[in-house]
Amino acid sequence: MTFEQFLTILRARKWIVISVFFSVIITTLIVTLLLPKQYTAEATLALDVKAADPVTGQQIAGYMAPSYMATQVEMISSQNTALNVVDTLGLAQLPEAQAQFEEATNGKGDIRNWFAETLLKKINSKT
Repeated sequence: MTFEQFLTILRARKWIVISVFFSVIITTLIVTLLLPKQYTAEATLALDVKAADPVTGQQIAGYMAPSYMATQVEMISSQNTALNVVDTLGLAQLPEAQAQFEEATNGKGDIRNWFAETLLKKINSKT
């Protein structure tokens, strides 16, 4: 098959090609608009903490203590940290967020705590 024959075939089938192209674009657009928005973030932390041994006074790496990483993970997934995130982002003041809170809880409870709990349910922190 020569290139000229290939172009002739495409010209003969141009309406099929155009209709398939636009149907794929329209279907993709509709699915994108109908699906709920979901955002995912991932962070990797490398902690290098140096501390002095209280008995000998020698420098030791703080992360060598078995409970150090567990404490850091606990701090990241704590209620206080989640409340700070809600306050920093100003989620409680957004009209859409207030409507979402009203719909989910019928206005019962504290909006800050509800957002913090919702945030903590979706956090996956591990050592």
